[in-house]
Amino acid sequence: MCIRDRIYILLICNIITGSINTIAAKGQNRSVVNDAGDTYNHPYFQTMNMFVGEFCCLFAFLYVRSKNRKEYGSELSPDEKAAADKGRELEYNHLWLSIPAYFDILSTTFMYIGLTMVAASVFQIISCTILVWCGLFSYIYLGRRYKLEQYLGLFFLFSGVVIVSIATTTNSDNSSPSSPLGVFLEIIAMIFAGLLMVSEEKVLNKFHAHPLQLVGVEGATGLTFYTFTLVAMYFIPCTPNPKQGICPYGIWEDVPAAVMEMSKNGTLIFWVIVTIISLGTFNFFGVSLTYYASATHRAAVNAIRPFVVWGLCLAIGWEKFLYLQLVGYIVAVYGMLLYYGIVPLNPFKSDETEAVSYTHLRAHETSLHLVCRLLLEKKK
Repeated sequence: MCIRDRIYILLICNIITGSINTIAAKGQNRSVVNDAGDTYNHPYFQTMNMFVGEFCCLFAFLYVRSKNRKEYGSELSPDEKAAADKGRELEYNHLWLSIPAYFDILSTTFMYIGLTMVAASVFQIISCTILVWCGLFSYIYLGRRYKLEQYLGLFFLFSGVVIVSIATTTNSDNSSPSSPLGVFLEIIAMIFAGLLMVSEEKVLNKFHAHPLQLVGVEGATGLTFYTFTLVAMYFIPCTPNPKQGICPYGIWEDVPAAVMEMSKNGTLIFWVIVTIISLGTFNFFGVSLTYYASATHRAAVNAIRPFVVWGLCLAIGWEKFLYLQLVGYIVAVYGMLLYYGIVPLNPFKSDETEAVSYTHLRAHETSLHLVCRLLLEKKK
């Protein structure tokens, strides 16, 4: 399979698993857990579940590595040879792979807290701002330079996100309203997600690592961190604020209550399992896309996912149709299409170039051009 076809497959799989993941995560937050009508609200425990999904990728990597060793023995596999040809190091300290995990921890934590306060479709359109942060951090840390239309594309993208946020936070008729605090937390989450993607690209450009390995290491790091953090959170009191979703139980996280609520709700268990599976596969496809393309290509799939998630939320009755929200989506997607050069900045400008005659070329021929032409004519 050629690289182009592999990238197309990764793009499609990334869109599907990412959409399922968002719906499943919001499905958890909408699950009623008691007779009082309270919903499931355990963002930190949800974050740990995400790292469980990523950690499972490590077992898949061990299987792939074992299979390659049986097939190639002490020789390099085709992927290792290709990595060596690109100048990537094959032998290195694998602790380097854990660096992106710390951005993953911050990004996912803010994401799940914010998701308790915003609609699923709003979260998805805010996630499009990853492209803005990826572009900024790629400029700083990877040395990429951008054209005028790309800067304008990022401007339209961010403007579209602002329109969607205003539409959902100010409309009281919406069945799934979003709070300004939730929007702010999701933007913070996307900043760290941009750092995550750029750091992954930086690591993958320097070291050879299978995408399953990188995701698995991130999962192991995050799972270790949250195993100790959740224990500490159980003993740290805070002011209860169920509406904001930050401290609904009087302590920072109540894992026993989360497990108890899951045991009494089969639908909630289903959403949790779907979240773990979709997160592991989503991150694998995302890192694979970064490996074979770039971090900005990975962020580009967000141009389609908001419409998929919004359409599903409208279909199942989680949200109501808002015209201003649609306008925001169109503006944001136009910005992304402009950024990637799919639509021109000036649609009336012709790309055709005027033909130049052979006589004109000969009239402007320099001494270097003359030497090249004579050599070519001699070969004929």
